[in-house]
Amino acid sequence: MRFFGSASVLEGTGKVRKMKKNHGIDTTTVGGRIKYWRWYAGINQEELAEKMFTSKQMISAYETNKVDVKASVLIEIAVVLGIEVGWLFADQFDKKVNENGNYDTEELLTIYDLLPKEMQKVAIEQMKSLLSYCEKMK
Repeated sequence: MRFFGSASVLEGTGKVRKMKKNHGIDTTTVGGRIKYWRWYAGINQEELAEKMFTSKQMISAYETNKVDVKASVLIEIAVVLGIEVGWLFADQFDKKVNENGNYDTEELLTIYDLLPKEMQKVAIEQMKSLLSYCEKMK
């Protein structure tokens, strides 16, 4: 998944998904956050279940908080959805997406810090180019 402002491109699918605040999904629970990020990844319960070698009913049970989700399962869900496992926890979720559906500066810095040094330079140059392009478009 690649992020561009308030939109993202789901790699390999060509789908573009605009982010809006939670899309009416209750993100105050682990199950709700699983549902949100599954929706955001553009897959349904059956597809997630298939990728995790479990049933659609089990995914539904996770999303509706009918069963407790083991830490190992949360990690597996995060891997399948292509997100950090911390995004499934309330305090991390709230920090990741601000009111406009955009990523906070803290998240961008975290991503930058995870890049190898040589790629950090490339990232800075790309950001400068993007800023220059946006200024020309005004």
